[in-house]
This record gives sequence, structure tokens and C-alpha cells, in this order.
Amino acid sequence: MIDFRREESGDEPAIRRVNEAAFKRADEADLVERLCSDGDALLSLVAVDDYDSEIVGHLLLSDLPIKTASGLIRAAALAPVAVIPDQQGMGVGGGLIMRAIKDVKKLGVEAVIVLGAPEYYERFGFSPKLAAGLETKLKGPSLMGLALKQGALDGVIGKPLYAPAFGLDE
Repeated sequence: MIDFRREESGDEPAIRRVNEAAFKRADEADLVERLCSDGDALLSLVAVDDYDSEIVGHLLLSDLPIKTASGLIRAAALAPVAVIPDQQGMGVGGGLIMRAIKDVKKLGVEAVIVLGAPEYYERFGFSPKLAAGLETKLKGPSLMGLALKQGALDGVIGKPLYAPAFGLDE
């Protein structure tokens, strides 16, 4: 059985290991560390295997305000979602995403933005249509939004203010 919980002190080495294993490179692990050290991390969750108490998955949400003509929308960037290879396809990533959506909504976040595979993220309610009006280098059907507050992204035209760690200075 897998338990989902917020990151705790001391989880950092395991989180790095999970991200490196899932992506077969260090880029995402470096991103996580930079977002956390810069103070941009909003919510960090881990998936823990009850059998051996090993962390097998990780998800990070960071602050992503969206600047619009009428003000800021309080949003979060969902990146990365990582699961160790031998646990992929078993619902760990989905469990992390569902828990993250529930937890971040309680923090007053109005929307979540993700860059990923539409066939995967659409099952959680993400839609490319909700991100179509975002003014960013990231374009196309892989850029998706999820409104946590009704209508939060309806017809929105705005600039997402990604944390510096993402390297999207525009």
C-alpha cells in the first residue's frame, strides 16, 4: 500500500533519488532543490511504500501567479511529478496529483498549470483550453490548466510569472 504525505525534514535525499530515477537525469531534481531553496515551493508531497517505508514518488507545486489586466490570479505550477520506474503505471503519480489538488485548494490557490501529456493530465481535469490565453514561451496542447475556483481560468489572458528556477525569463 502507498501512503501520500507532505514532505518532511530528512526526505530530501530520497526525493532527489526519485526524481533522478524517474527522469533518468538530474535536471528535475535540481529544479526541485532550487525551487525549495529559493522559497518558491508551495507544496511538496511524497508517496511512501508501507512495506519498506521507502519514498517511491514525489510531486512539487510552486507559486505561479498569473498577471492579468484585472489583477493577479493565485495559481501554482505542477512540476515535477516523479515516480521510480518500478512503480510507474501503478497509480502512484495519480494518487500524488489527486492529493495535491485537494491540499493546494485548501491553501487558497485558484488554478494549477502543468506542462505534460494531455492524455494523462486530462483525466484529472486539466485542459489545454484553460491555458490557451497564457502568454508564455510554453505553448500547445501540452500546456494545461485546472481551475480550482469556478471560472478562475475562463477566458483568462495573462502572463504566468514562473519562478526563476524554471529558466523561462521572458
